[in-house]
Amino acid sequence: MTSGYGLHLVYVRARVESRVPALAQVRERVVNDWLIDQRREANERVFERLRARYQVIIADVPGMRTAQALTP
Repeated sequence: MTSGYGLHLVYVRARVESRVPALAQVRERVVNDWLIDQRREANERVFERLRARYQVIIADVPGMRTAQALTP
């Protein structure tokens, strides 16, 4: 096995085949992940609508380049 630190020797004692768990075993996690994704997407849509209503202007500050207008 190789990493940023060089070559490494690894001793494998046993190997276990992977498997796809039954939906019943992961259903709660799947539902929670889906709900989190739905909430994130809904929040992003709200933020996009809010950003569309405003224009943000960054004023000149000594040491910075030029003023910028941020619009969607």
